[in-house]
Amino acid sequence: MGKRQFYRIWLAKTFVKPLLFVGLFAGLLAIIFGAIIYYHPEWGGTVNFLLWSIPLGIFVAAIVVGFLLAPYYIHKEQEKKHDVIESELKQIKDARPLIVYKGKEIVRVRFSEITTNGHISSSIFPNPKTGDYFARNDEHTEIVGEPVFLHALFANDPEPGKGSDAHNVRVEIEFYNAERTVLAIPQMAGRWAETDQPGTLDYKAITNDEITMSANGRPYKLDIVMKYDEDDECYGHNNETPSKAQSDFRDKDKKLGIGRYAVLIRVRGSNGLVEPFWFHLVNSGKGKPIEFTPIH
Repeated sequence: MGKRQFYRIWLAKTFVKPLLFVGLFAGLLAIIFGAIIYYHPEWGGTVNFLLWSIPLGIFVAAIVVGFLLAPYYIHKEQEKKHDVIESELKQIKDARPLIVYKGKEIVRVRFSEITTNGHISSSIFPNPKTGDYFARNDEHTEIVGEPVFLHALFANDPEPGKGSDAHNVRVEIEFYNAERTVLAIPQMAGRWAETDQPGTLDYKAITNDEITMSANGRPYKLDIVMKYDEDDECYGHNNETPSKAQSDFRDKDKKLGIGRYAVLIRVRGSNGLVEPFWFHLVNSGKGKPIEFTPIH
């Protein structure tokens, strides 16, 4: 509320209500005193004096009291409006999904590929039973690496009886230098680890990976980076990876050297859902685990 509006309301409360009250009271006195004069005409002078002096006194007193109490009443009215707005906003918030970070997971995956006439096939597919990655036609396979994948775990975890399912949930991931001033690699669409990853030969990469997150606190795994033990570098990983780095998933466009990085994970969904999360990612090089911690 601006100053002008406050003073206008203050004056209105100071004068309007007293005028209404005094007007009603004066009308009532006129009826009563009129009856008195009818039966006692000799009291006319006194009654006429009282007829205007009593309402005037009450009016002055009401203005003084109203002037002093108006700010208090204005404050109480604004407080009540604020409480109503807060209650409505809370209801809206309670009905929305609540996306929270639940921790991280490191998973080691075995890569194997077909060898035919000394040439390595360029197509890798996930084995749903073992979690390994394997070539499409398993005439003969050769293990080509066992990288680790870093997953961030997110859940839709509102309080019991509140919230709702989050629909069309997708993710944008941005890797910055430690100072958050320069993008280390271009923004990439996130990949939910439990969704199907397209093969490089039969399917076009799906970059708009969306899921529905039930409001039950169940964690969903999001791919962040992949790293081989023998490498100094780690690599951002998503659904574009199989088409850009077919044989080993080392996507040069998503390479992160030794160093400390800031990672922005922006979770989006239907009905305007946007939740940003910041993390520290530390790549210490060959044979060292990847550190991944939230920034509070």
